[in-house]
Amino acid sequence: VEEAYAEIGVHGVLVEEANEGEDEGDLEEEESGKGGNGEGGCLSSDEEEEEEEDDTCEHTPECRVEMYREMAEEKAEKEMREKERLPRERDYEQEHAAAKERVRKLEEEGKVRQVNEGKWAFSFDESKHKGKAVIFEVHVAKHLDSSLIDVDVHPAYVSVVIKNKCLRLNLPAEVDASSAKAQRSKTTGHLVDTMPKVSLLSKIKHDRLK
Repeated sequence: VEEAYAEIGVHGVLVEEANEGEDEGDLEEEESGKGGNGEGGCLSSDEEEEEEEDDTCEHTPECRVEMYREMAEEKAEKEMREKERLPRERDYEQEHAAAKERVRKLEEEGKVRQVNEGKWAFSFDESKHKGKAVIFEVHVAKHLDSSLIDVDVHPAYVSVVIKNKCLRLNLPAEVDASSAKAQRSKTTGHLVDTMPKVSLLSKIKHDRLK
């Protein structure tokens, strides 16, 4: 019985000593905490100076210049992004020139067929000029620049490139291509091509010369 009691006693003493040590340690930590930054965790003089510098930085000329520079960069980037979203401007004159060259090259190679790529409305009239000419009219928009229209008349067909699109049609009668005349209507803007017909006498003379 005495041995058991002694063991408990020794154990109890150790526990009490450990508790006493823990209490002393806590007290030391509390005291050291109070003395760290002065009283109640107050900021040191260095930290106070840093905060004052942050507060005054925005009011210095250097900070204002830097701020305006960043704002200008952001504005420039925003304008660049908006510009990239816009559709690119087309060079219609360049497109028209390329289309005209392509069409005329095919015609020189004999690759001629009727086509109306622009779905243009058109008409032929042989009643005017006492039936001695073929009037070819294309309903072109009035605001379309005439530089985007190219007319090429052949004895058996007429070929027109309008804003990089081709309109090629067979003629109702043989015409004198060298005497053809193309004009724009001042009222409607339509293209009007007057093509004199080849007369029977001219045909006979032409055939004799061959």
